[in-house]
Amino acid sequence: HPGTNNVFQIRTQSMFAVRYNDHSVLENHHASAAFSLMQTESYNIFMNISSESAAKLRSEIIEVVLATDMAQHFAKVAQVKTKLSTEEFLVFDHAEDKLLMMKLVLHACDISNAAKPLPLCAEWVCRVMTEFFLQGDKEKELDLPVSQLMDRRSTNIAKAQIGFIDILVMPMFVEICRVLPPVAELTDNLAKNKAFWQTQTEEMENEMIDETQRIPMPDGSKKSTSHPELVSGGRASLVPMSLYNDQRFLANSDWEIKMAEGDKSSRETEQRGQPSAGNGQHSRQSVMVSSAQPASQRMESPEPGVDVPGRVPAPVS
Repeated sequence: HPGTNNVFQIRTQSMFAVRYNDHSVLENHHASAAFSLMQTESYNIFMNISSESAAKLRSEIIEVVLATDMAQHFAKVAQVKTKLSTEEFLVFDHAEDKLLMMKLVLHACDISNAAKPLPLCAEWVCRVMTEFFLQGDKEKELDLPVSQLMDRRSTNIAKAQIGFIDILVMPMFVEICRVLPPVAELTDNLAKNKAFWQTQTEEMENEMIDETQRIPMPDGSKKSTSHPELVSGGRASLVPMSLYNDQRFLANSDWEIKMAEGDKSSRETEQRGQPSAGNGQHSRQSVMVSSAQPASQRMESPEPGVDVPGRVPAPVS
């Protein structure tokens, strides 16, 4: 994932936007990358089932993944709400009804950060808003319209979370709860988290004006949304979008097959008792970079501990 949304991909006519004709760009990329990887036997999770079952699963997975596109959010929620007005839907006798719920549940997982217990919710808010603001910074740099909630100078993070819960997350989780009652635990979390953000709006408004806005954590500490201060577990969690290059995210069978071959070669070397070039993770990442990007365009990690695709991060001292 390049750290920017579909709107940015389309506006900049990235390689993904061109490849997928501006339709559910990143969702198409994710599904394609996964199935490209499965072209290699050692990663083919369908190899022990019939071709008919594999084809059915592939079709359903693609549909469900593409339905995580936020552009489909309101239509999907409205569709389930309409379906739930009839008792027939809850019987799930129809394959299309099952598929609809699968789509909604996976999409719910995709935006479930607001429904997690408050410490995890706040951590995810920090990560998501850092990514949003980095995209906003890049949009300004490219003289593009700044996307909603992505301008660090005009976005009150607390108000953004309240709106996110009220408009997007809570209505969807309420409908899912009608089908899956245990989801009530998550709607309770949403209510608690909303109450927390409501206590922070005034202070964060002042910080936004002063350009000192930070994420309040439940333990009383605050985290910055400016890289590289976003650190978790001794390692920077995000890399500025500007460090990335489209070619790092190539999703074709060529580099993924080479990546798998690198793993296989490493395992065979170890089985013969010979030292391998590195552990499996290092082999995978090294092969991915070497085949996905020309040497002249490869970038080193900007600092120790920062996760850059294709390179094992140096430890943080």
